[in-house]
Amino acid sequence: MSAIEQVEYLYCIVPRGDDPDDRDRVMPLRVVKKTPKRIYFRRWLTHDIGYVDRQAMEASGADGCSARKRTSWWDPDAHLYLEPPQLDARGRRVDTTALKAELSRLKAEMAAAHPDVGGTHEAFLAAHKRWNNARNQFARLVDVPEAGA
Repeated sequence: MSAIEQVEYLYCIVPRGDDPDDRDRVMPLRVVKKTPKRIYFRRWLTHDIGYVDRQAMEASGADGCSARKRTSWWDPDAHLYLEPPQLDARGRRVDTTALKAELSRLKAEMAAAHPDVGGTHEAFLAAHKRWNNARNQFARLVDVPEAGA
């Protein structure tokens, strides 16, 4: 019996169409082969094989990486991501790195204001309120359901 093969994907953002109600969307592109230097994937629309530099792709993180082989800057699969990029309500890409850093900073502020480490109850409640508001704003921005919803 053969082992089940794990399917991997790269992701691109497909721009909205002519309809004003359309929004950009994330499109998965199936990875067909990985080598030490390249990641080969099935391109969007044409379904031929494209590739991206593996080291550059893995180093790029959330910023994504430019694809190679017959891609023009206007092709949706000219810029690829390892993880599905987050889109806001209007379908635009959200840079979650800065938002996550802000949430971490507010959480550290909240921890420092805790009464058990020398802070006051009022300072802790104010820091908790700032952190909770930022967390809820982040959740709405990236279409993540809030806790308890």
